[in-house]
Amino acid sequence: MVLARGLFAGAFFGVEAFVPLTLSAVHGYSPALAGLPLTVGALGWSAASWWQGRVDTPRSILVRVGFVTLAVGLAGMALVAPAWPLAWTASLWWAIAGAGMGLAFPSVSVLALGYASEGERGFASSALQVSDMVFSAVLVGTGGVLLAALASPENPTTAVVLINLLMAAVAAFGALLFAKVRD
Repeated sequence: MVLARGLFAGAFFGVEAFVPLTLSAVHGYSPALAGLPLTVGALGWSAASWWQGRVDTPRSILVRVGFVTLAVGLAGMALVAPAWPLAWTASLWWAIAGAGMGLAFPSVSVLALGYASEGERGFASSALQVSDMVFSAVLVGTGGVLLAALASPENPTTAVVLINLLMAAVAAFGALLFAKVRD
């Protein structure tokens, strides 16, 4: 579960870091409009988190569905990066990615704490948070390296498409890796 939490956080934040750049540099959005998908994604995360706490679906299923939903949202963001007229779909794709996080993030925490013995729950909680931070830093940093190596500041499209698809692959890998996890 600690690995799952890291994969979720790393993949999500590995794309989120470049959403405003893409919308402003490629599509000419103002800073406020370039940040709008981040707000919509947070609303998707909140709504899915609220919903998952009120259904009787096993948490292991919510984790798998969360990975797949996140992968779809991240892959969809690759459609936003080129200079064609699909920038308006950024909020839709980011809401989907946020919903994947909202479905799975709390479920991963509940499963991890459920798997830990009573005396190890503090350690498990700390491990989850360290995993979030390490994977986020590594995957956002990886995106930054790709951006620096493959893009010009005026046109980050090639690098951003690659980053988005790479992070979608991380989420898809998580879905495969945790396909057999049970409550």
